[in-house]
Amino acid sequence: MPRRHQITIVQVRAGDLMAGDIINRRGHISEGWFEVAKVEEMPSGEMLVTDERETQAFLMRPLDIVWVQIVSLLEGNSHLAL
Repeated sequence: MPRRHQITIVQVRAGDLMAGDIINRRGHISEGWFEVAKVEEMPSGEMLVTDERETQAFLMRPLDIVWVQIVSLLEGNSHLAL
C-alpha cells in the first residue's frame, strides 16, 4: 500500500518560525505556500522571512501569526478498516 501523508494547518507566531517550515501568511488558501530558507532579525525588530531563491519574502513582527503545514503519516484509508 502506498504511503500517504496528512497535512494539518496550524497557526504559530512568526518568532517561532524555523528554516524548513512550509508557511503561508494569508491563511487557509491553496496558493502562496513556500518553504522557509532563512529568518533574519532586522534592526527594527521585524523578521525577514525568505525562500531559498529569495523570490518570496516578507517582513513580520515576532508576535504576528503565520500558518504552518504539519505533515504526518496517514495510517489506513478513508473507508476500509485495515
